[in-house]
Amino acid sequence: MMHYQQLSGRQLFHMTLTYKPFKNYTYAPDIVNKFFINFYVKSFLPVLLQTRNIHTTYKKSIQPICLSFIDEHEMTPVSTDAGTEFPLRLHHHAILAVHPDTMQRFTPLIGTNTLQRLAQINASKYNYKLMTSDIRECDAQRLLYASKCYSKYPEYLQFPNTFKRNHCSHKRQRKQHYEPVTRDTSA
Repeated sequence: MMHYQQLSGRQLFHMTLTYKPFKNYTYAPDIVNKFFINFYVKSFLPVLLQTRNIHTTYKKSIQPICLSFIDEHEMTPVSTDAGTEFPLRLHHHAILAVHPDTMQRFTPLIGTNTLQRLAQINASKYNYKLMTSDIRECDAQRLLYASKCYSKYPEYLQFPNTFKRNHCSHKRQRKQHYEPVTRDTSA
């Protein structure tokens, strides 16, 4: 990704998203991935690309290349009848390679809790689950930090979905437009 980013003049950013808790319910990794997919595809990209028609060839070519990984929050104890439990709270770290053509619209989103403005710009039902956000320039340490739980949660998300097919040796067919990718451990 770093090599492709340099060839196309893209700039790397690290985005962290946390989600609002729902009573005492713990979100599973597939549900958290669904939150991210819906937010990214139905709220973030339409605002960044200034259209809901994000699936055209041109719009896909200027979309940020995104690799999104699940991570765990710090453990906060919860008292129950059985004693003290430590719930597993998940959030996302995403590495974004932003195209120069969208950089001007992306710049106002850099910072802490700037994505809450998307709720004002794009009144989407997918914004209300977002609790906090943070977007910063990405260096090698942030890249490693974003993928630190990759061995525990090997499914990661990538956008646009054609990036891996067109730019990597993986030629596996996709069942959906945006589906989690699992690394192959059989080798």
